Amino acid sequence: ADVQNSNNDTLTSDAENYYDTETDTDHNADSASENTGDGKIQEARSELSYCLEPEISDSDYRNYITSTNDFGLSVFKALAKGTSLQKNLVYSPVSVSLALGMAYAGAKGDTASQMSSAMNNTLTDELFHAAGNRTMLELDSRNIDPHPPKDGGEDGGEGELSVKLSPVNAIWAQENYTVETEFLDTLSVNYDSGIKLVDFIFSFEQARLAINEWAYRQTYERIEELLPPDSLNSNTRVVLTNALYFKGSWATPFLTEMTSEGFFNYFSKEAVLVPMMRQTISTSYLARDGYQLASIPYDGEELFMTIILPDEGRFEEIRDKIDASQLEADLKAAESNLVSFVLPRFSFSFGSVSMKEILESRGMTDAFDELKADFRGISTEENLYIADVLHQAFIGIDEYGTEAAAATAVIFETVSIPPPPVNFTVDRPFVFLIHDINDLVLFVGQVTDPAV
Repeated sequence: ADVQNSNNDTLTSDAENYYDTETDTDHNADSASENTGDGKIQEARSELSYCLEPEISDSDYRNYITSTNDFGLSVFKALAKGTSLQKNLVYSPVSVSLALGMAYAGAKGDTASQMSSAMNNTLTDELFHAAGNRTMLELDSRNIDPHPPKDGGEDGGEGELSVKLSPVNAIWAQENYTVETEFLDTLSVNYDSGIKLVDFIFSFEQARLAINEWAYRQTYERIEELLPPDSLNSNTRVVLTNALYFKGSWATPFLTEMTSEGFFNYFSKEAVLVPMMRQTISTSYLARDGYQLASIPYDGEELFMTIILPDEGRFEEIRDKIDASQLEADLKAAESNLVSFVLPRFSFSFGSVSMKEILESRGMTDAFDELKADFRGISTEENLYIADVLHQAFIGIDEYGTEAAAATAVIFETVSIPPPPVNFTVDRPFVFLIHDINDLVLFVGQVTDPAV
């Protein structure tokens, strides 16, 4: 069915296969239809083009990064407190923030104010959405095509090093809606997206499968079921989906022959034997009261995995103190040092988890209240409210790099004898973050048992 905007202008274009195997995101896709394999999904989209040069100053963007990190790390700690202490956890603050940002574009009145506060936003609406746009562009710029290792050493497992980073976000809504033009304009100009129209009323199970298929493909088959059975019903009108795929080679891969079994101390339980990767590199390192911090750069050295290793017995205390200002201060204070890593291989999924209770606890209550929610910026045809926000993530690291779904080096050579390396043996529960060179946190999580 044709999708109409608030001026009753029909939005149509030729259908195309949305799932292009050479395309990681829906950037530049001007089609109004999507091929899911079971039929076409219409997309309501503005005629305005995606803006490739958002107008936002570096200082305002830094403000956005700090606010987004504060929001993301607060949610991480809430998720950690809401789950078993002994459970591994990973989620993507950026993916959730971008999806909520798109919904925020259609919020009005108290609903908008509460969403803005919940996300720690201090910018004007125009600057906030421009910052979301810049985030998408910044992440896209981190991609590096496959290439041979510079030193001719061990590679990323397939003969080459590379970085693939694909941010994707979408809103799904009931078909035949009259959608506000301003909302469509904001989505297209700043998020390079439209609204995907499905039939929740009569075919909610088919809609659920279509959304799951979208997430499955966008994350290269890592997120298998974003929406579990019974998560949608005939009353569903809007679903927020978020996906962020990352696969990056280490700048200096670990040598597989150096990997051997080592003990990982698992809280009060007996230590478990797990494969421990080993290498010594020059990288950022910091020792604070109660913890150590060290970063491992990915290919191109614009993305990093930073590991925060609390002292024994202080895991919860240190984890719960992490916030944006402390993280940014630590990353700035960290100095180049020779670091000898002993790091467990690990791979796990987390979710599908509901963000509803956490967002409500941050004051975003009206958006989930069918009587108070004000999303007239999306449509005035029917009163919309958010039923839930679900999230699922995957993380895996090995000798060659990292795969995750759901972030200028100056090298001095010397002939003098280097100081002995700092030992960084990760043999107890730790917190990890994947972030970019601007300190924007893409993924955050905790590893309490790498043997699962």
